[in-house]
Amino acid sequence: MSTQIGPGLKHYLGNLENALREEGLKGPLLVMQSNGGAIVAEEAPANAISTVGSVLTGGVVGSVALGAQLGTPTSSQPTWEGRPSL
Repeated sequence: MSTQIGPGLKHYLGNLENALREEGLKGPLLVMQSNGGAIVAEEAPANAISTVGSVLTGGVVGSVALGAQLGTPTSSQPTWEGRPSL
């Protein structure tokens, strides 16, 4: 699957990184993986399958971080019948 997704991802990330560099990005462009980790954009096309599902992972990671910032770290915790299930 990486061989099918990789070329398009390489093109997209290349254009994105160029645009961000023009706007002043100095550090590496990181791409989220489906396991919650990140890899540099140059490596992502060769591991494209690892980026599938990262949108869902990013939502979970983001909601936990937001809950922690708001002082309610369990706000993203699973619930059952209105009560925390963990």
